[in-house]
Amino acid sequence: KKRFRAGQSTAMASSQDINTGRIVCPYLDTINRTALDFDFEHSCSVSLESSPHIYACLVCGKFFRGKGKQTPAYTHAVEEGHFVFVHLTKGTFHCLPDDYEIKNEPSLN
Repeated sequence: KKRFRAGQSTAMASSQDINTGRIVCPYLDTINRTALDFDFEHSCSVSLESSPHIYACLVCGKFFRGKGKQTPAYTHAVEEGHFVFVHLTKGTFHCLPDDYEIKNEPSLN
């Protein structure tokens, strides 16, 4: 398990594709599709809050609120080393704690 201190960035591991300009997330291989079940109520596993800003961790399948600093999703990324999340309402993919959106990634289809 890889732990990061608050404010410590994982960005040095990400890179930008010169041809497309998109950010390449180096953590996509940590996604565990067998742990994912979106049939549960979309509420934070820490605060039990239901809001439009719930993210699913694509490594362990738990749901968390927010993605900014001092939110359960951010804390989960830092403490557990789980970096890839999906916004359950919008369907967008994000890498935390660096907070960049993962776009045009065929492996996420």
